[in-house]
Amino acid sequence: MKFGKWLKKQIEQSPEEWQEKFLCYKELKRCVKAVPSGRPPTSEEEAGFVGPLHAEIEKINSFFLEQEEEYVIHYREQLDAIQRMVARQAAPQHEAEAIAVWREILNFHGEMLLLLNYCNINYIGLLKILKKYNKRTGAGLLLLPAIATLREHPFFRTDTVSNMVQECETMLEVLSDGLPE
Repeated sequence: MKFGKWLKKQIEQSPEEWQEKFLCYKELKRCVKAVPSGRPPTSEEEAGFVGPLHAEIEKINSFFLEQEEEYVIHYREQLDAIQRMVARQAAPQHEAEAIAVWREILNFHGEMLLLLNYCNINYIGLLKILKKYNKRTGAGLLLLPAIATLREHPFFRTDTVSNMVQECETMLEVLSDGLPE
């Protein structure tokens, strides 16, 4: 399956409010095709690709940072809920609360995994479009620096979300041990 079709399928399967936040691969592909093949692009032709490319990267970064901030806040709320439950020693009368907290963490864990998947999909798309540009123009000068630059963007540096995913997995395990079979 071609990447564009695969990407379209991934976008369709993502939450509706996220769908416009993905890389506009098709549009960037049009920008690549607008550059004449087989020769280095003029500065104007390069700007016709690099400008939209940077706009897409900015869109992806903005969405990621917004989601990351919301998830950090939500994560802290979950920790508070668990601490309150532990303070009451999760007595049997609070079993329903423990199950509710467990479900909330499980759903939250899933949302964060979706965000990590979003980052990976967009990174792959950006690499693919840069490779297409490189192949079309033969100007390998843009590819390696662009890849190095991509790795410095927030959507590539997902340590905070990845750590929260791991901590949620630990919380789920601990909570599961305290729930009835």
